[in-house]
Amino acid sequence: MNSEIIMSPNKITFFRIILSFVILFILCLEDLWNSYLFLILIWFLIIFNEITDVIDGYIARKYNLVSNVGKILDPYADVLQHLTYFAFFFYKGITPYYFFMIFIYRELSVGVVRNLIIQFDIVQQAKFLGKIKSLFYAIATFASLFFYSLNKLRITTLIENFISSILNLDFNFSFIVGMIYAMSAFLTIISLIDYVVIFLYLSKYEK
Repeated sequence: MNSEIIMSPNKITFFRIILSFVILFILCLEDLWNSYLFLILIWFLIIFNEITDVIDGYIARKYNLVSNVGKILDPYADVLQHLTYFAFFFYKGITPYYFFMIFIYRELSVGVVRNLIIQFDIVQQAKFLGKIKSLFYAIATFASLFFYSLNKLRITTLIENFISSILNLDFNFSFIVGMIYAMSAFLTIISLIDYVVIFLYLSKYEK
């Protein structure tokens, strides 16, 4: 099989890693941009980054190109991009502190557990619960980005009042986003437990 095809999923993953740093750089220079141009650029880059996440996994599975390098790099790229977003949204008062810390502790802990599992000559790829967690990370990202965009354009209250009048209830974007983060944090903890159970099972089996 052509070496270029074999490497393509990992090349896309490397590109995602680089793009995450580019996005971080742009976010740090937020005040230097025109608000509308900044929002358009950030929306485009984040959507593009999420799409490439789907594409590299699809190519790897479709053409049976799943590699040990990819098993390590793909979760890293996913964590890097989402923690970059959450750090920015935390700075903007959107990502709750306690959920942000849960995300960080989880990712650090999973990294340790993955390294422990490697001693059994197994490169543990992302589990199903980990993929569901990543999906909610993406949902939390876009919910936060939408909320941030409304705040940036100073129309949050206007939109909330409009939705409240239609639904005949007190609608609050902050509450909705908080609930999404809560679900993400829950799945984050559950997926960590899943990795720990695998390690404990392997440890017991090895003995």
